[in-house]
Amino acid sequence: MYRTPEYVNQRFQRNKLDSSSILQIENWLLGHGIQLKNRYRLAAYKLMNHLLKTNDITRSRQDFLAVANTIQSNIHLITIDTDCLFIADESRKTYRGLKNIKQNVFYHQIQSIHGHDAFLIEFNQLADILNPIFLNHKTQNYVSA
Repeated sequence: MYRTPEYVNQRFQRNKLDSSSILQIENWLLGHGIQLKNRYRLAAYKLMNHLLKTNDITRSRQDFLAVANTIQSNIHLITIDTDCLFIADESRKTYRGLKNIKQNVFYHQIQSIHGHDAFLIEFNQLADILNPIFLNHKTQNYVSA
């Protein structure tokens, strides 16, 4: 679910490494799995994924909009149009709900065929979104200091 079927089809189609070999996608998945295994401990990777799916600012508190309304800082929602883990339509619904109660809420979207991994791959789009946010924050800190 980190990559989209469109990406897989575009990159690999149903091509084999050679006429009697495995599919290119299978080879890529095996290689990618080895890279992940060498980069992360399995327990750390599982914990990271668990934290992503269980993060909830409303736990033992009021409903989402009531809790979000107490946040004084700017809220920037960044979504990826093809993400299957954090679906863009859900982020837009969240944005609309927040925008009804707060003015300092902003929505940004990365366009990519890469699905959830786009935030690692589409770094130019991400930089275009984050640079003004951090530059504005830095300027505000200098003004108020």
